[in-house]
Amino acid sequence: MPLNSMLEVSGLWANYGGTPILQGVDMTIAKGEIVGLIGRNGVGKTTTMRCLIGLRRATSGVIRLKGGS
Repeated sequence: MPLNSMLEVSGLWANYGGTPILQGVDMTIAKGEIVGLIGRNGVGKTTTMRCLIGLRRATSGVIRLKGGS
């Protein structure tokens, strides 16, 4: 993780039932960055946010906030 990273996500997968919704999401957000998550309906924006804040359990992957694990 770069020294100025606030959030790092790597290989994030999440399913609803047997349907994969997130398939290997990777992103790094640096300190001071403003980021928008955009896309058409049904592509996983809400599922991504739910995984990041802990409302949905990811099937696999790593989420690090401020360098933690």
